[in-house]
Parts: sequence; structure tokens; C-alpha cells
Amino acid sequence: MSQIRSKLSTACSIAVFAAVLFFAAAALCFDFTYDLNDDSTIRDIVSGMYTGVPDGHNAQTLYPLGWILALCYRILPEVPWFACLLIALAAGSVAVLFGAVLKRIPYVKARICSGILMAIGFAGLWIYELVFVQYTAVAGLLMAAAAVLIFEKRDLSAGILALVSCNLRSEMMLFLVPLLIVAAAIRFLSDRESITRRTLMIYAAVILVIGASFAADAAAYADEGWSSFRRFFDARTTVYDYTGVPSYDENKELYDRLGAGPATAELLDNYNFELSEAIDADFMESAASYAKAHEPLSPGRKLYLACYTYGYRFVHGEEILWDALLLATYLFCYHLAAGKKDAKAALLTLGLFALRSVLWLFLLYMGRIPERITHPFYLTEWILLLGILLHFELLTGMTRPNRRMPAGLLVLIAICGLALNGAKTVQEYKSREERNAKWDILRDAMAADDAHFYLLDVYSTVAYSEKMFTGEAPAYRNYDCMGGWIVKSPAASEKRARYGFTSAAEGLLTGKAYFVSDHTKAERDPGFIREYFAEIGKNVRIDAVKDVSDFTIYQVIEE
Repeated sequence: MSQIRSKLSTACSIAVFAAVLFFAAAALCFDFTYDLNDDSTIRDIVSGMYTGVPDGHNAQTLYPLGWILALCYRILPEVPWFACLLIALAAGSVAVLFGAVLKRIPYVKARICSGILMAIGFAGLWIYELVFVQYTAVAGLLMAAAAVLIFEKRDLSAGILALVSCNLRSEMMLFLVPLLIVAAAIRFLSDRESITRRTLMIYAAVILVIGASFAADAAAYADEGWSSFRRFFDARTTVYDYTGVPSYDENKELYDRLGAGPATAELLDNYNFELSEAIDADFMESAASYAKAHEPLSPGRKLYLACYTYGYRFVHGEEILWDALLLATYLFCYHLAAGKKDAKAALLTLGLFALRSVLWLFLLYMGRIPERITHPFYLTEWILLLGILLHFELLTGMTRPNRRMPAGLLVLIAICGLALNGAKTVQEYKSREERNAKWDILRDAMAADDAHFYLLDVYSTVAYSEKMFTGEAPAYRNYDCMGGWIVKSPAASEKRARYGFTSAAEGLLTGKAYFVSDHTKAERDPGFIREYFAEIGKNVRIDAVKDVSDFTIYQVIEE
């Protein structure tokens, strides 16, 4: 028993070392960066950069996690808690993945070599998400690690990871729950005694705690201000992420019913909807309902296109490395199961492919297939295939050359991944460095003028990102986008109240706020502001105050 524990301890140590090596190498080559402004805005809210006071209401994570993060920032504000959390969760998940493999390798030297090779191989598939960190991808990575822990019969640990994933990004966790159920089924069908009463009690407890997390989140957003914002938030998501903004010319009846003109419709289209106080929860829900009812594609047509795109992606290599890895593993797994006449393993392989097809069709039908969702999906699916191979002992009896075929495939894909994804990551990193240098100049200029608040044109800022570890202590920032997912929330109102106004229109007309947009792009011209105010009966002129890098700061003056 002591020898077994010693081997497991060595495997775990090497796994942790390989994971640390993996992240340390990335840190030496790059600076970890928030991939999207979603992540940096969450950081701003929970750290106090947004309103001046750390707050758990960030509308993206569930409130219990937001509350814990806000509490940490209150106690030690100089620690970048959200960044540390994301990196720690990602590194811990990678260590779990590596450890599950290394514990099956009998010799220490072989484990060390395998650990290093796995770090390189994983980098080939995950390097972009490693450098440009996104909380949705981290939540998915946690679910992949939870699947491994289910195979390892560490149910409580798996439940904790699923709980954390749910609090971090509940939609990602719920999407991958069917794959975790398959992991439990693989384990049960290969070893019926592994699912005990204690196991079921742990699963039940985890479900109850997850339910309590949702209940606590609902209670935290129950007051009138936040509940109204939640309605606005959900409708906004429907309009911008799924149906698209209804154009004014083709949907004039909608805007007439809402009492809105073409300038208001333009605010929706260019995402600067904060300027109009009329665009509230009721307005956005009406727009979302109308857009869904007038979608150009019927449900049947959308399903057909989803099926067509599903096949198209395979043939045309939309994500060729993942597709090649998964397809080869499916064929390999089914071939071994059929050769051994293992009906359970063969049916599980086919069943998993059917399930993944359903989940893919759901994503394609909804029109949401960003890599921050698909890559964790691919990874978790591949782990389930490996679980079938190992739990049903399909590799037993294979000759040494045949046993090395899967490892050879992984090495080949790792090399291709480093060549393709590595080049993509380096190029994107350099591009962001150049863009962010201009953004930093603007941020410094705005910070130096604490007499004014700055309202930013949304599409002038989407190309910029922020590094996760800057050494800066959290401090209130006197700027915000004039649209986006947190605007029109109680937190946004509190942020603006610090400068004595409650809405973008009031801030601009009173001179307490300036408007900022990218003057290098003709489509970012601020003329839409003049048109909107004219639509509501106000004549204004827009004067350029000064240019800062690629941006122009404007003052709106009522005439």
C-alpha cells in the first residue's frame, strides 16, 4: 500500500510540475491577457475599479463567487484576485488532466518525459486560451477536469470543480453536464461497484449546492433595479448574440410602436444605446420578441443549415486539429471495441458521437460557436473517449507498435498545433501589443483629467484588451462604454453618479462627460449623437476638444 501511495504521490508531483512548467513557459514568452472586455469588466466590478467599491453584482458570474471575490478585494485590494483565480483554476485543471495519465506510467523517468511531452502537446491545442484567458473557457476546462475525476472515483473533488465552474460561468457548466453524465455512465458500465450509495449522496449534495448557488444569485438580484436590469440583459443578449438588431427601414412598424425614430435605431445598431433613456428593459424585450418572431429563417430551415454546417465543418477543417484528433480517436475506439466484441464499449462510443452531434447541432442552431465554447467541448469529449479506452481495457493485448499509434497521433497534432496555433497566438499577441499601446495613451489621458467623465464609443474600444497582472492597485476609472452588457445597471448608475449625472444624455449635455471615438475610422464619426438629440427635439453641436493617439475627445454643447 505504501508503494502504491508513493507512486501516486510521485505521479501527482510530476503532474503539478508539468502544469507549472506549462504556465511558467507561457508567462516567460507572453503576458497573460484578458481575452475580452467581458473578463476585464468583471474584474473592474469585483475589484472596485468600476464604482469605487468592490461589488459582487457583475451579472456574469453567479453572485456567491462574485461576493467572495469582492470580499477578497476589500481585504487585500492590491492582489489581482480575479486574475489569480482564473490562472489557478486553469493550472489546477491541467494538473488533474496530466496526473490522470502519469499515474498509469510505471517508471519515474518515463513519467517525467511524458509530463513534458503532455505539456507541449496540450500547448499545441490550448496555447491561445492559455495566453488570452477567458472565463468561459476556464469554466469549460474545469468541467473537463471534473470528468477525469469522475473516472478516478474522486467524486467529491469532481463535484467541487463542477460547482466552481457553475459559479464562474453557469451556461458553460450546464452545456457540458451531459458529458459528465456520460463519464459517470462509462464508469458504472465498466465497474458497477464503483457507483455506491456514498457516490449518489455526493452527487445529490453537489446538485443541491448548485441549486443553492442559483437561489442565492436570484436573491441578490431580486430588488427592482437589478431585476429590471436582468430583463434588459437577457433581451440584449438575444438581440445582439442571436437575432441581430432589427433594421429601421425593414422594421419601421416596430420602432413606430416603440415611439422610436431612425436615430434611436442607429443607437441600437452601433451599440451606444445608453444615450437613449427610452431604451429600457421593456423596449429591449419588445425588440427581442419582435426579432425572434420575424426571423428570416424558419425553425426547419435553421435545423437544416445546422446539419449542413455540422458536416461542412468536418470536410473543410474549420477546427482541423481538434476534428482530426477526435475523429481518429472515435475510429480507433470503435475499431478496438468491435474487434474485441465489446458491445458496451462500442455502443458507448456510438452513443457519445450521437450526443456530441446533438450538442453541436444545438450550438449551430443557436448560431453561437466561439472557440471559448467549442475548445472545452472538444477537450471534454476527447477525455470521455480515453475513458472508454481505459475503463473497458481496449488497449490490453495490443502489440507495442499499435499501442504507440495514439501517442504518435498526439505528438503529430501537438507539432501541428504549435506551428498553427502558436503562430496565430504570436501574431495576435503582437497585434494586441500595438493596439493596446494606443489604448494605454488614451487611458492615461483620461485618468489625468479627473474633472470629467468619459463615455466611449463601444466599437472604438472592442479591439483593445488588458493584461491580467499589471501591478496596479484597483482605483476608480472615470470612463465607461456608452453601451455594453453592464450599462443601464445599478452599478453603471452608481459609477456615473460619482460625477453628478445619471444618464449619458445628461452627462453630455451638462458638460460633465465627454465623448470619445476612434477618428481613424469614418464609421465612428460622432454625428449619430447630433442626429439622436435632433430626434428628441434638442439642437447640439459637437466640438473636438483634442486628439489623443487614434482617438478624438468631443464635447457636446446644446445650442
